[in-house]
This record gives sequence, C-alpha cells and structure tokens, in this order.
Amino acid sequence: MDSATGSVVAVQGSIAPALIAANCDSLGGWTPLWVSCYSAMAPTSFSQQGAFLLAVKPNSDGGQWTNLKGRMNFSTVGTGPGHIITLSDSNFQKTIATANNRPANDANDAFIGYDQGDGNPTRVGISFGAPQSISNYIGNVGDGKKWLERLTSSLKMFSVPVSIPSAPPAHATDPCAVGTETWDASFVYVCVAKNTWKRAPLASW
Repeated sequence: MDSATGSVVAVQGSIAPALIAANCDSLGGWTPLWVSCYSAMAPTSFSQQGAFLLAVKPNSDGGQWTNLKGRMNFSTVGTGPGHIITLSDSNFQKTIATANNRPANDANDAFIGYDQGDGNPTRVGISFGAPQSISNYIGNVGDGKKWLERLTSSLKMFSVPVSIPSAPPAHATDPCAVGTETWDASFVYVCVAKNTWKRAPLASW
C-alpha cells in the first residue's frame, strides 16, 4: 500500500512480513509486526523511525547453506575512494539539494567505504570512517565505555592484551617494512629501515 494505517493487527509475528508500504507512521499502537517500509515520518517530528528488517536464513536451518553471499549486495563499486554506505551524513542539506542525492562526501561523515579500487572487484580495499572514533566491542551493547579497541585521530588504544606473532628474522638484512616488530624467546626485533633489523635482548625479572 502507499501509506500504512494505524492499529494494524497481525498474527504472523516474526514468521513473515505482514505489511509492506511506501510510508509508515508511528507504530506505537500496533501489535508485534514485521513491517517493510520505504520511508517514514520526518525525523524532526518522529524519533522512533521504523527499522528496515531483513532475514538472512532461518535459525533452524540444520547447518545447511553456509557461506552464502549477503542479502544486501553491491554488485559493483567502481574506482575508489568512496562511500558504500553513509552511516551518518554530516551535511544532509547538501545531500538533498544535489541531483540524485549523491554529492561528494564530507570529512565528518561516518561511513563504510572503500579506499582502494580501480573497477576490478578483486582489487577493492574496504575502509571505515567516523568524525570522533571507531570502537570494537564483544558482548557489549556499545556503551561508549567498555570498548576493547578504539581508534581516534591521535591514538590507537587497546583495553585487552595484544598478541604479536613470533616470526623472527634469520639475519639483520632480511626483508622487512619499517616499523615491523616481532620476537622470539631471546630477543625483540624491530625493523628500523627497509630490510634492516635491530634487536634487544630479553631478560628475566
């Protein structure tokens, strides 16, 4: 339908979509309902915008049909860099004032994108960006406090131990990139210049 009406009653629950509409208003008076909407009320007047729901597979799939490609699939991305998904638009007025709503991106956008790409899908490099920070959580709602890893414009922070693989060079002139670190039971090794290793001994304490 074009515009969903209020007080819709459905019995499917999470089994299947019960309502598909171009526009949906507030759902406060509705029963548990799977709704698919193209748009919703203006965000200036309605904070609880309806979610866009996608099922990937039933949970009780018996372990079958693994490693399928995703329900949201961007077939081509072309030459990078660029955004694939703009998560937060820092200049939305510019976006809606631009034909096709695809203006140049902005430094303070939050996004999932690609910073390497020449039109060949085998040579795409994925990027993430945000104006404040990028944080990783495990078993947490994303509370802004108990992150395990956080990147800001000035610092990379970890709140868990960091493990560096042991792959010590055999010689001081073995190939390496500047800044590479590794170790073994006796030394810590650092690549200080191209193909130039230095090492420091480890001691018990």
